[in-house]
Amino acid sequence: MAKTQEITAQMDFSKAIEISKTYSLEILLENFLEQPKVLEDEDEVTRALNVSCSAKLALAECSDPRTMKRMTDCLKEQGTRWCDPIIERLKNQAIPKSERAIALRALTPFVNNKTLYIDFRITAISALAWLYPHPIPSQVIAICHENLTNSHFGMASAALWVILSLHVNLRDEFVPELLHLMLTKFAGNSEANWIVERLPDHFDSHQQKIVAALRKALSKPSYKIIRAQSFFEILPRLGMKGKMFIRDIIGYISRESSFGLYEPRLIHIDPEGKKSIPLLIKLAANDSAYVRQSAIDELAAYGPLAKASIPVLNAVKASGDGNVAAFDAHSARRALELINMSN
Repeated sequence: MAKTQEITAQMDFSKAIEISKTYSLEILLENFLEQPKVLEDEDEVTRALNVSCSAKLALAECSDPRTMKRMTDCLKEQGTRWCDPIIERLKNQAIPKSERAIALRALTPFVNNKTLYIDFRITAISALAWLYPHPIPSQVIAICHENLTNSHFGMASAALWVILSLHVNLRDEFVPELLHLMLTKFAGNSEANWIVERLPDHFDSHQQKIVAALRKALSKPSYKIIRAQSFFEILPRLGMKGKMFIRDIIGYISRESSFGLYEPRLIHIDPEGKKSIPLLIKLAANDSAYVRQSAIDELAAYGPLAKASIPVLNAVKASGDGNVAAFDAHSARRALELINMSN
């Protein structure tokens, strides 16, 4: 019987993990399958969860060289429930390359077996995404590519995660299709944002298509196609290459409908502000407080370079005097401080 008596329902989970890390491989394998003895007993259910979940995380760092082999044996015998601890161990970049090869050999039959219950295949395909940097066979990539358009969204999502996990050179050929899926099948879902996060890697080889797709996405409200923040987060990686998006970002700011908490965006792609600052000054005088605040926060990032905005910032600052909820006025005060800092 597994030695679970030391792990209790009342125990902090971090302590449960600490205890699990002292167990042998065989005990951890057994503990991962731990089930509550009485389902109606809340403490017993919590105890069993602590035992099982802490074992899963301890297996990820287990020093026993047989760990992956034993888990993949369990995968073959007991099914895809074992994908969870296998994934956790694959996330550990310190494991030997041989363990990734073992995982690939064990997972591939589940991916190829179209007679298998689809949720089992999805779980196995999801696990493959964590094999990197171990290469994925071309036949497995082909299966994942085929499933990008699967009518089962979960299957398409898992297949996408594998394609996105490929080395940049292997992934590059799929970019046009990924852009199409971003705008259609995956629009408004997390998957569209996963695609956006990879686009800077392919900007040189697919610039025209990437720019067109991102412009279309940015023309819609945030979350309609992509989460706008996903796009803004890649701007530092694009650097000067992102200059072509200045007017798109200005357009987005002009449609702000809430007070945002974005990091400055335009300074990454227009560091001198020659194009951005004049456009932002106009937006700082907009009728919408949401638009004003967003534009002012962008101007603040330019510091002394945005001296031309001082008159409009003073006007916004004065308009908020005595109003504690005038967030645009608060932003204007802060921007003026930064602009005047080196003057």
